[in-house]
Amino acid sequence: MRAVACIEWDWLERMRTTSVTRYHLPSDTFEDLHDAGMWVSRETVRPTRAEPAGDLVEALRQDGVELRLMRRLMPLWGIRDTSLHASGIRLRNAQGWQPNPSTVPPRLRALMERGMGQNMERPGTR
Repeated sequence: MRAVACIEWDWLERMRTTSVTRYHLPSDTFEDLHDAGMWVSRETVRPTRAEPAGDLVEALRQDGVELRLMRRLMPLWGIRDTSLHASGIRLRNAQGWQPNPSTVPPRLRALMERGMGQNMERPGTR
C-alpha cells in the first residue's frame, strides 16, 4: 500500500460516476511549495495533453492507494497534528465541517477568506 484515501459514503456514487480529466502540464514554470508535495506555477500554463481519468476507484487501486469509506471525515481532522503526511484540503466539503479559524492552517484559511469552495455542492443538499 502506497497511501490511504478516505471519503464519506455519501460521496462514493459521485466518485464512481463523475467524469474527471487528467491534464498533463509542462513542468518548467512550476515551483515546489515545500508544503505536502504541492507545486504551483505563477504563469499561465497550457496542458500538453488531456485525457479522461476513467474509473477513479480502479485508478486508485492500480496506484496502490487504499480507499476507505467513512460515515464522516471530521474524526480525521486531528491527523494534521501528527507526524503523518496528510492532506485535508478538501475537508471543507465534509459533512459537519465547522472549522475553528484559529486552528485552520494559514493557506487553507486564505482560500476560505477568498471564498474558494463556497459554491461546491455537498451530497444531500439538493
